[in-house]
Amino acid sequence: MGVLADLLLERFKLQTRSLVNPLVAAVGVAAIPIALNHPDRVSLVIVNLSANIIYISPLPNVALLAGIRLDPNGGSVSMTWDVDFELVSHDWYGIATGAASAVVILETIGEKTKELVA
Repeated sequence: MGVLADLLLERFKLQTRSLVNPLVAAVGVAAIPIALNHPDRVSLVIVNLSANIIYISPLPNVALLAGIRLDPNGGSVSMTWDVDFELVSHDWYGIATGAASAVVILETIGEKTKELVA
């Protein structure tokens, strides 16, 4: 383990692993799940890489003009457990104003070590 892993283990008593685009890498003109519920997710970052507007929501009925707007070319949202509480672990859905709108989704998952579970 590196120094960062040691610091996280010491301070928060957990190890973490990162996932990049675990479900999708693009959003289209129909609402789709972009991040599934994960009770061990401690942070979530969603970045709009496309030239289109993307809307996201924890509700499956996300629609154009009805959700959190991610502007083109870098609009993003970032959630962490200590600020956004359980919202970070919810399902997230997305829809875009154009087809095949590229996104990058970064999840950090916390995992208790076997020594700490005992």
